[in-house]
Amino acid sequence: MTPDPGYRAVTRTPAYVQVAAQLRAAIGAGQLRPGDELAPERELAAQFGVGRTTVREAVRLLAREVKAAFV
Repeated sequence: MTPDPGYRAVTRTPAYVQVAAQLRAAIGAGQLRPGDELAPERELAAQFGVGRTTVREAVRLLAREVKAAFV
């Protein structure tokens, strides 16, 4: 038997977390600035290839992160 190379378990990241990460990256890169409006849910869903509920949950996640940063 070969020695354990230290593999970690594979995890699946939920789609809303991936969408939030991309939006967060756009904010960090200056592509989205304070006061900018996001495209409508339907349009964002089409751009990301996900459902509107996924986009909505991603935005909620980002909103919670912002609130937590100011507490």
